[in-house]
Amino acid sequence: MKKRTIVFMGDSITDAGRDREKPTESFGSGYAAMVAAMLRQRLPHIDFTFVNQGLNGNSTPQCAERWDADVAAYDPDYVTLMVGVNDAYAFALNVLPEELCAAAYRKKLDAMTAHALQGRLKKILFITPYYLGHKGEDLSAFFNGMMPDYMPPYRRAFKAVARKYGMPCLDPQQWFDKERRIMDGKLIATDYVHPTAYGHAIMALHVADALEQMIRAE
Repeated sequence: MKKRTIVFMGDSITDAGRDREKPTESFGSGYAAMVAAMLRQRLPHIDFTFVNQGLNGNSTPQCAERWDADVAAYDPDYVTLMVGVNDAYAFALNVLPEELCAAAYRKKLDAMTAHALQGRLKKILFITPYYLGHKGEDLSAFFNGMMPDYMPPYRRAFKAVARKYGMPCLDPQQWFDKERRIMDGKLIATDYVHPTAYGHAIMALHVADALEQMIRAE
């Protein structure tokens, strides 16, 4: 039986309440757990190892610092990477502005990707950061009212790095904006960032489809 290892890397959206002592057993209640179940059902001939390494509050510099221990150590065949919301939020609050601005974010993401691809790993599935709140709405639930303006440069930087390295890139902002045309954004993510079960299910379908396509194309 063919074996494949997939690591989910990112911040709290990926973490989703996982048991951090058991990264290969506990995947939390979010999209990572759903993707693992979907791929096992869709590709039963593959012996999967899934690893959830999302960590609450992580920005890109923190993900870069723990890449070797939390990702490369598992010698993965595929990695999903979603990080950037905390970078944008901290920058909006003027926390370490030079280290977490969109330009610094792109530089750190570029360096992390280059480092990751030095080994056997060939594919990273990029998943852009997003923010569902619109101007004029009550944005006090979690992030502040500046986030609709601050997030787009980080999304553009993320996509630019993906293009540079020829990595597939998914954009949850597009999926969620489409859903927002027919429903309240808080039904997708109560604070416009952390998905509800419904929001995670939307993400999971797209991520599972992309990973399945990558695996079948081997």
